[in-house]
Amino acid sequence: MLLGSLVKILNKITPPELAEDWDNVGFQIGDPNWEVYRALCVLDVTTETVREALEKKAELLLAHHPVVFRPVRSVVRYGEGDLLFQLMEKRLALYVAHTNLDVLRGGVADALARELELEKVKPLLPREVEWCHFQILFSQWGKRHSQFVGEAVKRHWLKWKKEAKEQGKFLLEGVARKEFLEGLPRGGWEVRFQPSWKEKGEIG
Repeated sequence: MLLGSLVKILNKITPPELAEDWDNVGFQIGDPNWEVYRALCVLDVTTETVREALEKKAELLLAHHPVVFRPVRSVVRYGEGDLLFQLMEKRLALYVAHTNLDVLRGGVADALARELELEKVKPLLPREVEWCHFQILFSQWGKRHSQFVGEAVKRHWLKWKKEAKEQGKFLLEGVARKEFLEGLPRGGWEVRFQPSWKEKGEIG
């Protein structure tokens, strides 16, 4: 798989925009045209985890903690940016999911809560999520549309939906996050009604 294609998938699973303002997440090192066959998941990017990735012939490091939190003045061997130099020298790509992975429904915070057997878990500081009511009329409705809607439900991009037939066309109505409307398969549909608002809610 091309690295660029994998990055798009990772961005949908752990949207970078959910990260805290001070955080540094997402695609950080690599060429979108590189081929990726193996990835190593690590907590931190260190000399040891870089070595392990190379030994296991991985082309990508999926890290939880960023290497760079503040501007790096130089990227030279044995200097301030030595780790970055190693990654670039060995053509080892880097993708980071930190606080955006923490806040996801089913993410790090939820996993810890399950391990601790906590009950009635809810966010201490609910995030502001933008939702919109929509009506979409499809001239063509196929398997790819059904699959996308099913995936959107799993990712909690859809709050509710209903389906109907109208003059031989397929009408889908509901309340969704912007990721749903942005990710719809292209062609064969039109959005009729799309006012938006923001509300406090769980990220998921």
